[in-house]
Amino acid sequence: MGKKEVYTNVLGEVNALFDKHNVKEAVRVGILEIIERNVAPKAAGAAVDLETVVKRDEAGNITHIKCQVSGVFLPAEEKYFYTEKNGTGVGGTGFRRLSRLGEKARKDFDKAQREGHKQITFELLEGTLSPEEGKKRVEELTSRKPDFSTVVEFEDTPAADPASDAGNSEEETPAL
Repeated sequence: MGKKEVYTNVLGEVNALFDKHNVKEAVRVGILEIIERNVAPKAAGAAVDLETVVKRDEAGNITHIKCQVSGVFLPAEEKYFYTEKNGTGVGGTGFRRLSRLGEKARKDFDKAQREGHKQITFELLEGTLSPEEGKKRVEELTSRKPDFSTVVEFEDTPAADPASDAGNSEEETPAL
């Protein structure tokens, strides 16, 4: 049974109970408002004010999107953002708000956290770390936050032109 069916069934049973016991209208309204606020199915997806997560050019086209993980505005291009499966994406751009760079920084942080915890556990089991020191290191480790300083717009580097390397095909051997 889906959420909407459960909600509809609850409303039906509550209204039948109200009728059976002649519940006053003011009480009915109050209880139904509580049910509506707490049980009614919500719209899918998070509601976000589009203008707070995009930058536009003079023509009104979206040029930059704010990464939901790092909070950094990046160009609305495929090299920065994942594409939305259904093709709509942020403001019809076709891109998700999760940037490739932000996701990489978050995954690198998570990996470093796991490795840090493994190392502390290993040292505790080995006896090279006291429980008190281990607790301090765990607290310090868990207080860290991901470093999103790597989430920046980058310039394309031009491909090496083989013609410009003419005459330099052999590596120079250092004199001994």
